[in-house]
Amino acid sequence: RGRKCWCSNSLTVPAGGSITVSVTGTTTSGLPAAGGTCGTITNTGATASLLGITSEQGAPASVLVNCPDPSVSKTGNGPVTAGDNLVFTGTVTAGGTGTQSVVLNDTMPGSGLSWTKGGADAGACTPAGPVNSGSAYTCTFNNLNPGDTRAVTFTAPSNPAMCSAQPISNTATIHTEPIAADVNGSNNSSTATITVNCPNVTLTKTDRKSTRLNSSHSL
Repeated sequence: RGRKCWCSNSLTVPAGGSITVSVTGTTTSGLPAAGGTCGTITNTGATASLLGITSEQGAPASVLVNCPDPSVSKTGNGPVTAGDNLVFTGTVTAGGTGTQSVVLNDTMPGSGLSWTKGGADAGACTPAGPVNSGSAYTCTFNNLNPGDTRAVTFTAPSNPAMCSAQPISNTATIHTEPIAADVNGSNNSSTATITVNCPNVTLTKTDRKSTRLNSSHSL
């Protein structure tokens, strides 16, 4: 970047002919201020000299380097009452610039639970399910444009044993394909928790105030 490229003076150009010189560089993730190449790269100032005559480049040439910046958010439906379903939702949003492929990985939480996937975008996830706690769903969303979203729900039943335990926590992570294309890794993980509540029902029994009753009175 910022350097000049010289071509040998031994090039032969036939009368009325032309030659083509290609310059190749490697793009890197990030904005130019941070040492990356995201955005428009413009090449100007090319000259050619022949027999003492110098020609200037007529117009600048440019290349647009797209840099994806997808994000993920995780939400839960808590608090819930024991016996109700636990529902976590993972939402992927395409950001940055350019078409992008985003992979979501989500390990199912809890212990001894069976989790099913759902929603209009669940077809992009494997395995078919259900999967047990500790196993993961992987969802691949291809050809997303900036602003596109994809959402998948993961559902399992709660139980009374969860009431005395810590809230159920679920974390989703994402990466782009290829991984190096993502310009910002700080929004590639999201966690949500669900608290399970148990009703506390008590029964209190009282009698009438102590008094003398006749045999005809009711207790």
